[in-house]
Amino acid sequence: WSEHRCDVSGERVGPLVTWGDVDDLKSYFEQLRTAAAAKEAEAAAAAISAVASASNVDAADNGNVNEEEEEAAPSLSNGEWIEYYLTKNLNAPAKENYAEFNETFTNTVQMADRISREREELKKSKRDDKMQTKVEKVEKILDDLKALINEPFRERAMKAYGKEKYLKSGMSSNQCMFLETPFINAWLAPYIKSPSKMTKKAMKEMAEKINVEIERIEKLLEMDFLSDDDDFEAAAKIFFRECYPDVEALYTCHSSSSSYHGPSNMMTEDFVRLIQGGRFLGALCYLQTNNLSPILLVTEPSASLAQISKYLDETSLKKLAQRAWNKTKTNTSSRALFQDREDDSWAAEAFAAGHKFFGEAMAKVDKFGAWLEGKVDEDKRAAFLNKLVMSYWYFDDFMKEEDFGKIWKNTSRLVRS
Repeated sequence: WSEHRCDVSGERVGPLVTWGDVDDLKSYFEQLRTAAAAKEAEAAAAAISAVASASNVDAADNGNVNEEEEEAAPSLSNGEWIEYYLTKNLNAPAKENYAEFNETFTNTVQMADRISREREELKKSKRDDKMQTKVEKVEKILDDLKALINEPFRERAMKAYGKEKYLKSGMSSNQCMFLETPFINAWLAPYIKSPSKMTKKAMKEMAEKINVEIERIEKLLEMDFLSDDDDFEAAAKIFFRECYPDVEALYTCHSSSSSYHGPSNMMTEDFVRLIQGGRFLGALCYLQTNNLSPILLVTEPSASLAQISKYLDETSLKKLAQRAWNKTKTNTSSRALFQDREDDSWAAEAFAAGHKFFGEAMAKVDKFGAWLEGKVDEDKRAAFLNKLVMSYWYFDDFMKEEDFGKIWKNTSRLVRS
């Protein structure tokens, strides 16, 4: 240790512990462990043979008086043997001699940590300033654009959110704000992500584009396109006017498949495309996820059948109406609004088919209820039939199967559930 060494290239290196010393340290440990095991075995053998005479013991003691006591081996259970190796085998100086070096090393590490933190803080500060500047630019764009949007839709259509969450995220590349109107949000997204793209010309064109759709939506809410002389359209007009009495109501129809970050109501670009194509009824259906089953329960003949129902409660009647709307030959899913359809004549067909299915289902429920007399107590019969209607799998089989005996065999467990 006290002698400087040279590396493979001949360059002198300071007092360091090298990889070779680490290998020697391992060998040294093995030697100490072997010696300790031998010493323990020797002590055990001496204890077992207790044959030595007192004179021999005295002689041995007298003979060892002048001998130097054997130095105790370092302990293997802690770091003592390492200290011993460095001191005895490598002539390493005492720890006190390293005080200055240790202090310098500690200060150097602390300084490096401080510089690293300062760099990160500076980087974060610049990122935060950049994000704040972006938010301010977007807010100005939205304020200027809002002034060009027609009333009374202006405030609601241009309402934005998400600024606080964006500033906390630390992700400057994310969209910093979202418009609560999904189709406007989609149109403005490129400018919100890159505010520098919004020119005066682009803003004017965007305002005109938004105003055109607002006028169409206002016309949609008037619902004058629905005839009072047609049973279905008259009922649909009453239903939709109750659902959407004003602009604010459009923001209450939520989509289950909406983006986690984006707006969640149904005024999407698909909704706008239906209006642009003159399909106002289809657009209203889209807002309802194409579920017009409530209309069945307030129009004839289903309305009268629901009122005189002997077994089904209000919840089950609504469920049955929904099944009637969905089980018709006409595809009534939201996606079906865009499948090879140029108009909304399908809705009247689905309406008639829904009434037919509802009537058939109600008649079968009544017949099955009468058949159950004597098999199920009267107080449990209604509960059983309500469970049957509410169960997707059981009800589907119920409508397909004609044999009441088989139906009872397959569904009787509902009485006990």
